[in-house]
Amino acid sequence: MDTIKLKLIYPKWNKLPGQTTFNLPPHGPVAFAATLPEYVDISFTDENVESIDFDEECDLVALSMMLTTQVKRGWAIADEYHKRGKTVLAGGISTMLHAEEMVTACFWASRKVVPSRSSKTGRTDV
Repeated sequence: MDTIKLKLIYPKWNKLPGQTTFNLPPHGPVAFAATLPEYVDISFTDENVESIDFDEECDLVALSMMLTTQVKRGWAIADEYHKRGKTVLAGGISTMLHAEEMVTACFWASRKVVPSRSSKTGRTDV
């Protein structure tokens, strides 16, 4: 099987004023990466520690967002990768807590479809 290059990103989050800076390996992306088969070559970026190289070669992008404060940054990252023709997966606790917003911001954006609040499905392409 061919190797799949996966870019796994943990988006940065704004610290509270006076909050102690700490950088621990985030559990979610580590647990996710551990479940992937050997033919997936993973490149991991914790944006709280290093910048994202949007030009790095990859076949697929995955975002892991644990905190609500990461969601809008995750959307911006997804938008940039969508512009580059990449498929973006999003997961983590905050993606479930903000499921409707995630669908609107990520799912429809990748299809260049604007969701309609008046339709039952929210889709305008049906």
